[in-house]
Amino acid sequence: GTEAERGTINQIKSAAPESIDLCGQTSFVEIGTLARHAAVAIGNDTGPMHMIGIMNCPVVSLFSGVTSPEKSRPAGRYVETLQAQNIADITAGDVLQKTLQMLQSP
Repeated sequence: GTEAERGTINQIKSAAPESIDLCGQTSFVEIGTLARHAAVAIGNDTGPMHMIGIMNCPVVSLFSGVTSPEKSRPAGRYVETLQAQNIADITAGDVLQKTLQMLQSP
């Protein structure tokens, strides 16, 4: 994430204190390297998620009603999408359910 997402990052750190905050500290190359070793990546439709997808890291990509996941989802073998007209309406429960389904599939 970037400093613009600091509030959300702080919420995540509060809920998951064991998480590691790399906000503003990674290059695109480093994001790719991290993706190779990650269990899963969850994020909105951004450039880094596309890089992560092609590294074959399991991805759950979140879309608003403005963009078509069918046309612009990240490439990769293990990519799932969630969409709501207002991306803020996608709940943590929705993301968790989709993530668990994806990780439990062969």
